[in-house]
Amino acid sequence: MSQTDPQDRAIRFGVFELNPELAELRKSGIRLKLAEQPFRILHHLVSRPGEIVTREELRNLLWGEDTFVDFDHGLNAAINKIREALGDSAATPRYIETVPRRGYRFIGQLARPAIPGPDANPSSAAPLPPGSTAGAIPRWNRYSVAAAVILLLTAAVGLWWGVVRLPKTNSQLAMHTLTADEGVTIEPVLSHDGKFVAYASDRATGKNLDIWVHPLTEGGQPIRLTTHEATDQSPDISPDGGQVVFRSARDGGGIYVVPTLGGEERLLVRGAIRPRFSPDGKSIAYCVGGNFMTPSRIYIIPVLGGKAKELATDVPWACWPAFSPDGRHILFSGSPATNDPSRDLWVTPVAGGPSIRTGASEILTEQWKLSTAKLGGYFGSVDSADGKILLSYDGRIWELDLSGPDWKATRPARPLTLGSLVTFARAGTGSQLVFQSSQLVYHLWKLKIDETTGKAAGKMERLPHSGGLQSNPSVSADGRWLAYSQYDPVQSAIRLRDFSTGKETTLLKTDARPKISPDGARVAYSVFPDSIYLMPAKGGEPAQLVAPGENRSTSVFGWTPDSKKIIYWYGSPGRFAFLDPDTRQSSVFLQHPKYSIYTAQISPDQHWVAFAMPHDGQSPLWITPLRDGKAAGESDWIRVSDALDTRPWWSRDGNLLYMGSRHDGFRCIWAQPLDPATKRPKGQAFAVQHVHGTRMGLDPENQNFGPAPFTDTLIFGVWEFTSNVWIGESQR
Repeated sequence: MSQTDPQDRAIRFGVFELNPELAELRKSGIRLKLAEQPFRILHHLVSRPGEIVTREELRNLLWGEDTFVDFDHGLNAAINKIREALGDSAATPRYIETVPRRGYRFIGQLARPAIPGPDANPSSAAPLPPGSTAGAIPRWNRYSVAAAVILLLTAAVGLWWGVVRLPKTNSQLAMHTLTADEGVTIEPVLSHDGKFVAYASDRATGKNLDIWVHPLTEGGQPIRLTTHEATDQSPDISPDGGQVVFRSARDGGGIYVVPTLGGEERLLVRGAIRPRFSPDGKSIAYCVGGNFMTPSRIYIIPVLGGKAKELATDVPWACWPAFSPDGRHILFSGSPATNDPSRDLWVTPVAGGPSIRTGASEILTEQWKLSTAKLGGYFGSVDSADGKILLSYDGRIWELDLSGPDWKATRPARPLTLGSLVTFARAGTGSQLVFQSSQLVYHLWKLKIDETTGKAAGKMERLPHSGGLQSNPSVSADGRWLAYSQYDPVQSAIRLRDFSTGKETTLLKTDARPKISPDGARVAYSVFPDSIYLMPAKGGEPAQLVAPGENRSTSVFGWTPDSKKIIYWYGSPGRFAFLDPDTRQSSVFLQHPKYSIYTAQISPDQHWVAFAMPHDGQSPLWITPLRDGKAAGESDWIRVSDALDTRPWWSRDGNLLYMGSRHDGFRCIWAQPLDPATKRPKGQAFAVQHVHGTRMGLDPENQNFGPAPFTDTLIFGVWEFTSNVWIGESQR
């Protein structure tokens, strides 16, 4: 019998090492005290990462069926000891998740595959990537919250159509981690010869993503290809393995090509995202746009440079292209109009000709019971082979049939895995695939503001919560009432917090975006994509103000300062309207004939409106007078900021305009002083709060951010993100 160092048998996760042979738990090399029963439970959970282990199973593990003890008290005490040793929390778990009424699950990232313990029951299923439904994005909201890290992920969830063979249908996937980073490692792609993986990671700095190449040979060490201070992401590998193409945020953004083993980075095209090599390696497909609220087009360009060719000109909104295995067609996500989230998968010939709608949307909306608008968020990217597509949905990898010549989806998708946090998958060689397992959480934070200077008067502080995710904050003018969206594993709700007493109540159990009136009396909320309701803040029966189908893509944005009218957004191009909740009469007050208006905020005196209008790769902020309930024409518009801003809101005196801005390359909070009379910019904009990095950030483009300003305080949403790369291989 060969001798093995017991330390080689240790199971590592984070800064911890669990050694079953020595019955030791260590943190950063220091041994921790953990009694026998908690240790056995921890070993049992770690040996089955991502699986739910029932309380009854743990009872049999510790005491057997014939032993009569105070089981609940004993098990609860043991779990508490484990969490104490790991510095873990039941409300916001990193390692041990409680699954209500069922049991527990280990959700940490293992640095190496777990070694089945003597108490573990064999399972025919492959080990699953660890994940927490408590820390995961609720099913309906994964699309909207994913926008919080859109520059990091490009398309965190979606479909991929590649040039290699997928694992056989219904085959089991043996999975193991490739990376075990504390931060963000995303968007893996496997080389065609299966010898290395490219991905984007922040492991070097913790502040921005770089492109890395990871050899799959034994002992191979990752190679950092890019070192620019801007984020580099969305890599793809040429068929011959000699080049990596990627998207970079440097110098305004663009697509670059670099040799796989390192060398000069060459700019191919500016302003583009999501590059993909053609099967012959001679061309690259890419997208310009990507936000469904603004125009988006797809192109191909020679790898050596030259004139780009636009494709799918017959589809009004198109993005996320990928070549078919023979290189003759492009599969992409398309919509019938800008600002229409009801997308489908389309196929268009590279040589030119009419595009074909696949009908995948109809099949998947029926199978997964989603609206076409919600499903659109899962059409973030595309890649397949042999007439099949990989897509990630609900934390699992799925396979969908799609083949020529008619390019019609004909059967429901089939799950390839049973994981809980898979958010990105790419086909590999033979029976391999690579994917990322991620955790994205969203909580509410507050920041004190000095009303004299407009600058931060302290540090950001997280608002207390009882678990789950929180977003979409709004607050009454006096700062007493906070309405927000609460997302739990099994139920979403609109919640109301009374800051004067600390008491919190559930107004309604629903997936919705609430906006409380400034006087604190009523709550309006929108149910994506096209319904608006109103209810008393003290509770009661909701009344429907806008029914499904009346307006496309309807969303409540707030109230007028006098609490008399609801401000909402709808249509294509997107426009803003007032809605009288008493008469149910509405009137458009701000629109553009060509471009969508994205955000609109009425000034405290109700004489002005600030708004964003993204177009042509820019997103400047504007202010215009309100006259007789309508915004003045374009000739009266005042440009307030440059091309990188969104989500404006006013100071209480109307002399500052706050905004979400990318002045310094990150999404931060800035403010622009205004002339009190003309509302024209007065002096330079200044930073109010910086939030830099890839693991934590703001998302002012998304309503999850809020914000909720009152008196001297601002409440807003902040996302936190971690991710690692896994490899799956078919066992059949």
